[in-house]
Amino acid sequence: MKKIIYLSLMAFTLGTISCSKSNDPAPANNNNSTPTTNTNYYFTAKVDGVDWSADMQSSNTMVSSPHAGSLSLQAALSDVTKGVFLANVFNYNGAGTYTMGTGGGNNYIRYTTGTAANGSYSAWKAETPGSTTTGKIVVTSAANGVVEGTFEFDGYSEETKDTKKITEGKFRMKK
Repeated sequence: MKKIIYLSLMAFTLGTISCSKSNDPAPANNNNSTPTTNTNYYFTAKVDGVDWSADMQSSNTMVSSPHAGSLSLQAALSDVTKGVFLANVFNYNGAGTYTMGTGGGNNYIRYTTGTAANGSYSAWKAETPGSTTTGKIVVTSAANGVVEGTFEFDGYSEETKDTKKITEGKFRMKK
């Protein structure tokens, strides 16, 4: 009898361990020229009218709240030298509209390409100080560990002395 109980417990334990508790599908890998095929999680925008879609499998694509009252979004292409978005929202309090750059306090958003190591780095940003441009992030939902919303900004690059218009930005990311 003890042997039957022992074998039953072992079978139950193995069955429990082998079952996955997540129903979330793995993020789809994409070629970064079209929006991701995974409709559950994404970070997309138009950079001067050209479609841009983050590699959702990259370790450089994430959302976090490093401390209370803040939200950080980072999204990158597979080759980070080809494009990265970084945004920090301070005084974050869930769903709402957050001004970036001038008038937005310490809030900022930027789009970067290149690397500082070889001198080809450029950052188009809505950031104070260092920029006279503005933008906004609208968080439409922040529930169950998922942050969702839209963004747009005109980014100015001190390196290249030009502007990039970032439009139709949208994201849905899991913390």
